[in-house]
Amino acid sequence: MLERKISDGLLEWKLIGTGKALLLTGARQIGKSYAVREFTKHEYAHYLEINL
Repeated sequence: MLERKISDGLLEWKLIGTGKALLLTGARQIGKSYAVREFTKHEYAHYLEINL
């Protein structure tokens, strides 16, 4: 996986485990979707992506 700054934040979000949904915002084409997809491949068996 290409290591991105957001990767640490995603892992921290998982470890805190508040049960709240994750919402990523930011500029277009900076790798948000890629980072989440790669994170879920390594950390979860299944995930649901809703792209608005």
